[in-house]
Amino acid sequence: MVVGVEGLNVNECRTASYSDYAFTADWNGGAQNMRATSAHGNPYVFFSMSGGNAVINFTSDPTVWADNGNVLGVTVNGHNYGIFAPSGSQWTGSGTQRSSSLNGQDYLSVAVLPDGLADDAARQQALALFTAHAYAFVTDTRVDWEYDESSAMLTSTFTSITDVKEGTE
Repeated sequence: MVVGVEGLNVNECRTASYSDYAFTADWNGGAQNMRATSAHGNPYVFFSMSGGNAVINFTSDPTVWADNGNVLGVTVNGHNYGIFAPSGSQWTGSGTQRSSSLNGQDYLSVAVLPDGLADDAARQQALALFTAHAYAFVTDTRVDWEYDESSAMLTSTFTSITDVKEGTE
């Protein structure tokens, strides 16, 4: 799938920021802008956007198995995804495109859900779990190491700093 902003037309993407295991890409189209943050090992991509509605174009017609207004559960080419817009948002459209005004907000996230969610109950359970964490946007990441020479033990601590847009997770 391709996530974008209605009317965004740019020829390049720039790195807005990066940290130990995350990066933010920036598409600046003047009146329309979008940033996407991805962290290694994190199933979400976090988007901020302005200047138009959020637009998602799928590579083929998705099977929409959950439509909770602001949260969609879809399957595209055999892969399950969760799409998480702000509370009060609605997704509209059909076929290979969906759009949302994001209820006047400027963020959304998309997550790839685990493989093997063949039945509806398993998909719904996974979507509920992912929804609880979908609004904790990664803003910085750090890896700290501690080496104990006598035991030849290396301990790595991974820390994600987040901006919680909704909820408490």
